[in-house]
Amino acid sequence: MKKRFYLLLLSLPLLLTVGCSNEDEASLGDRQPVTFSGTVAEGTALQTKMAGSSWEAGDAIGIYMKKAGEALSSAPEQNRKYTTQDGGDSFAPESGKDPIYYPQGGNVDFIAYYPYKEGMEATNLYSVDVSDQSNLGAIDLLYSNDAAGIAKSKRPVSLTFEHQLSKVVLTIQGNGMNEEVIKSMTIQLTGMPTTADFDLEAGSIDNQGTAEDINMGTTSEAILVPHTGTDFQNRSMKFTIKNATYTHNLSDDANFLPGKQYNYTVTVNRTGIQIEKEEITDWDDSDYKPSYAIGDFYPDNANPIGVVFWVSRDKKEGKIVSLDETEAAWGPSVEIKANNRENGQVNMQTLQNYMNNNQQQWEDFPAFDWVHRRNPDGVNYTADATDIWYLPSRYELQQLHYQKETINKRLAENGGTELSTKGYLSSLESGIYNAWIVSVFSGGQSSYSKNRVHRVRAVLAF
Repeated sequence: MKKRFYLLLLSLPLLLTVGCSNEDEASLGDRQPVTFSGTVAEGTALQTKMAGSSWEAGDAIGIYMKKAGEALSSAPEQNRKYTTQDGGDSFAPESGKDPIYYPQGGNVDFIAYYPYKEGMEATNLYSVDVSDQSNLGAIDLLYSNDAAGIAKSKRPVSLTFEHQLSKVVLTIQGNGMNEEVIKSMTIQLTGMPTTADFDLEAGSIDNQGTAEDINMGTTSEAILVPHTGTDFQNRSMKFTIKNATYTHNLSDDANFLPGKQYNYTVTVNRTGIQIEKEEITDWDDSDYKPSYAIGDFYPDNANPIGVVFWVSRDKKEGKIVSLDETEAAWGPSVEIKANNRENGQVNMQTLQNYMNNNQQQWEDFPAFDWVHRRNPDGVNYTADATDIWYLPSRYELQQLHYQKETINKRLAENGGTELSTKGYLSSLESGIYNAWIVSVFSGGQSSYSKNRVHRVRAVLAF
């Protein structure tokens, strides 16, 4: 599956303004900087590395320019580093370096790759190493060689990048197993090559290293060096839950090819695991969701609205706690049947239905109202809604208790309000007169009058 990117290599403004009035022709006699410009095509972002359709600040690519049809080793511009400054689609030359210029005559070819690596000027071989799977974006090799026979012009050159490695995606589901137990399961791939050379001129993988083990940890995705089962036999997937390890042997007919995604469905039960036959597709980023870890800012470091305190096994879904808080009462002494211990959204839905049937307003329930005002007008609460703020349940406040040190450290870094040693109000009521309070520091729980003011924090599921 091809991924198309349009990059802007910035140059000195004066150089861009000198020349002919015809924007499609280079200025005769002037040095013409090469530009790679445009917008990122919808749905084709480099989404293993980046969220949405933009790069992350500091991402760097390596670019070669050679005379058309000649060897890469003869390229006058080799491994030129271009870096995005703000996470947008514009790249600038390395600080203190000039941009790439077209030669005065003749056509040129461009070759580019990501992520950038120092010391590539003396060799065409890019060293691949996938032994560390903690940051998939940092090992996701992308390559472009389709910009060939380009004439000197002010027109931007478009580059088409393609994945050069293989991707494994495990969809893990439980059968009679506790979700937290499944989340704690670690995964190891055995007998796989972890190193290789990628030839930038030929655009191919070679010199795969010896068979090694790849530790995926508790994640469900991995990037592999392409290889065949004939060259690497005795490969397996190992799943460890507590003290039990279950092994799934891979057939020698199973090959991992460049740019392909291998999807497995793994069912975990109390006696072992079952793996459905693999589905092979082009490397598909169209349904990409960024991964998060506990303590991450959501949605990103630049524009945080909360801190992640719980994540699903694949780290694509989770819950965040707000950066700020208030003090408010639960509401009047009425019973609305807000009795869901685990999901505060259900209690918000229950309250919304109660108010609609009893001619009451959000303002009558101050703690809920403070949270509700964070959401768009006309919001409807449901059990599985995402990106909607709500008053947490008792269990969700307990989850927050387990991560309090990490959350407070991140709140302090951002200038947010740190979690208090005092109790926080949950959305769970206890009869007509009381509601449940949870101390996120001690984990203790107790019920107090609904009319009593307590600290309030908002939660959002994504």
